[in-house]
Order: sequence, then structure tokens, then C-alpha cells
Amino acid sequence: MSTKGNTMKPERKPFTGLARKSWMSTFVGLVFLMALSLSHTQATAATATASSSSAAVGTPLAGGSATWRWSNPGNNDTISWTSGENGADGQAYGPFQFGPEPKFNVGPPLAGRAFAGFGPRTDTGPLDSTATTSGAGGSALVPGTLWGTNATATWTVTATGALGDPNNPLCNWRAKAIGKDPWSLTPADLSGITTPTYDLFFETSLQAGQFSPLGSIGLEVSYQTSSTSLDVLDISLNAAGAQVTSGVSSGLSLYALSSMTEGPTENPAELVSLSDIQTYLKNDLDAQNNLIAPLTLGIVLDGLPVPTTDLGDGTVATISTEAVAIDAGVGVPEPSTLLLLGIGAIGLLARRRRAA
Repeated sequence: MSTKGNTMKPERKPFTGLARKSWMSTFVGLVFLMALSLSHTQATAATATASSSSAAVGTPLAGGSATWRWSNPGNNDTISWTSGENGADGQAYGPFQFGPEPKFNVGPPLAGRAFAGFGPRTDTGPLDSTATTSGAGGSALVPGTLWGTNATATWTVTATGALGDPNNPLCNWRAKAIGKDPWSLTPADLSGITTPTYDLFFETSLQAGQFSPLGSIGLEVSYQTSSTSLDVLDISLNAAGAQVTSGVSSGLSLYALSSMTEGPTENPAELVSLSDIQTYLKNDLDAQNNLIAPLTLGIVLDGLPVPTTDLGDGTVATISTEAVAIDAGVGVPEPSTLLLLGIGAIGLLARRRRAA
């Protein structure tokens, strides 16, 4: 039956005293809970601790690479740091670059060293909010589980800050710290390769990390030559969970390792997918967004063209791990202020109801 020309409208019922009282009570409760929640959203520090190893080069053979050989750390193996872009009270600062600095004391003899790092350095906004960043770490030579000596680096980046006035909504801060750790390959490292392609093994690890509900941490692995740039692995952890992606469509194998000294065992039982890693990380965060256990990966890139063009420093390729820490804070009115605002809104709405 058509209702055209006779549209039914819902009957407008009076706003009774009982309904008004119930509605007001509910609204007051919601405002109070919102104020209580906002008063506990102060950000803490975000930290990310990463490790990486020098690369191992292998000759492609039927059934897999069988002749792995570690590259030798040299003067071109460095680590560099970035602070920012940071922000405080609406003002932007940076980014600021530090390094690169040597990863090892090349000697002879070759030896690990403590990194100079950077910071803590602080940017201060016009309302006295601050964004503070820092980076530190070191390198070491450790015996491999099965053979050889592994050259490794471990470093931590931290991003934190403070509000000039935690109850002023105009106060805010955002801090970002990055530590990038490239390992280089020279023509000498590839001298034993007689085929047009080679295989590359590399270890990387997210050893520890934490972040606030407004922050995040990340781990990025990339491979670079004069003609190739590969986004090998991109890991991001934030309040929404874990995201794991790769820009490599073929020739990439990922292995879940027990430690940074396991080496290129290429154990099929340790093979993992991007979704496996993502699921692991989602379950590896506690209620305070702290990483519970390290994630250590062995990365194999199969069938890479042998690079021959100098990058300008005597190297022909780099494999890099980048650790990222980001956090932020924002001022909120005191709960009592929010409650007064809510009560004022209730009174205004109630008057409008009576006027209607």
C-alpha cells in the first residue's frame, strides 16, 4: 500500500522528568569516564633495540646455496643516526643527522667498539613542552654457532618528551629517533662468485622495544646497489597491532632463528612467512606495549645480479637495518574542568528541551 501523501511521522513524546533524570545521569557518567580516561593518556618513552650481522655471500647451486662466506667488516661499515622531525607545542624541529661513525675498530686487529651515538638532545617548544631523542650501541665479534665468526652490531634508539603543562590542550610533543646500520659488500667480498647472480644471507633482530598508545617502533631492512633498491622487510608496531610487509616479490626466504650467531643454516623447519611474523609480533606484546621476546630473523635473497658498479666509496652493495622509535604526548584539561564543561552542556540542553 502506497503511503505517498500520507507519510507517517513518529509521535514526539514529552521529555518527562524521569527520562530527563536518567539521561542526565548517563551523560554525567560518560563525561566523568571520558575525563578519567584522558587524564591517563600521558605518553612515555618509545625505545627500539635492534641487532644486525655482516652479510654472507653464497654461490647459487642446485638445491640451495652451499658455499657461504662472511663478508669482512671494513671502514665503510658505519652506523648513522637521525633525530626528528620532532615537534613541540606546534613547532617543528629537524631532522638532525649524526654520523656516520665507524662500526668497528678495523685495526689490525679487527675489534668491536662502543658507538658515540647521539644525545640525549632536546627540542623545547614555546610552551615549554620538550621532545627528547637519543641513540647508543656497539659492535662485537662473536663465534658462530656452526662455523666462522659473526660480526654484529646492537643499538637502541629512544624517543620521549614532556608536556609544558599536562592540562593545557595547546601543549604537545612528538619525537622520532632512527639508527641506520648498513653493511657493505666490496668487489673482494664477491671475488669468489663466478656466476652472473649470487645469494645473500643476513641476520637482523628486534631485540627489545616499547611504546605508548600514541607511539610506535619499527624495523626496516633494505638492499641497495647502483641500479637496485629493494625494500626487503618493513616491520611496524603500534597500538593497532603489528604490520609486516616486503617489497620483494620473489627470491626472498625468511628464517626464524634462535640467536644472532646461528648463521645461514637454511633449515626448512625455520622458514616463516610475513603473516607468521606478523602473528608472532601481535602475540609478543604485553598490556603495556612492551616486546616480550626478541624476534631474530635470517634473511636470504636468492639470485641477485652480481653488482659491479662502485657506489663511490669502494663498495658495490649495502644491506641495511634501520630501527625507528616514535612517541608523542598531548595536554588534556583536568578531569574537573571536563566535568564542569559537561554539566554546563547538560544545563544548556535541558533548557532547550524545556523551551521546546
